[in-house]
Amino acid sequence: MAIDVSRQELLGALLAKPPIVIDGDGGPLIFGTVMEAEGYLEPIDVVNNEYWAAYDSEGRLLRLIPGRRTVSIEPADATPSHAADLRELLRDLLGRYGWTRDRLSRASLTELVDAAYDYARVEGHGPVELIRDLLSEVVGLLRRLSW
Repeated sequence: MAIDVSRQELLGALLAKPPIVIDGDGGPLIFGTVMEAEGYLEPIDVVNNEYWAAYDSEGRLLRLIPGRRTVSIEPADATPSHAADLRELLRDLLGRYGWTRDRLSRASLTELVDAAYDYARVEGHGPVELIRDLLSEVVGLLRRLSW
C-alpha cells in the first residue's frame, strides 16, 4: 500500500515543531499539532488575511496555504529565524493572563510556549474530534427526524 505524501508535506512535518502558534484578528491560536491547525483553519480566512503570522514552537515562520476546502501549513524557513517575533507575541498574550514583566523577561522561549499552550490552546480540532462531532450531528439529526 503506497502513501501519497508530497515532498513539501514531508518537509513540513519534519521541520515544524509543535505547538503551532497562529496570530490573527482574534489573537493567538495555539494548536498541539500541524494537523490540528490545518483542521481548524478555513481557507477563506487565509485568503482574507485574517491570520498575520504562523510559527512553530522554535520561531520558524510557517506558510498558510489555502486550498479549496482545507488549509495546508508548511515551513517558510528552514531555520527558526523568527524566535524574537514569537517571543513578543507570547509575552503579550501571557501578560494578559497576569504574568509580571519580570517573569516574562526571565522566561525562555520554551517556557513561554509551554505556558501559552496551557492558557490558549485550541482543543478538539484534530481529525478524530472532527469525525466525532460530525457523527454527533448526524445522530442528532436522525433523532429529530424520527420524532
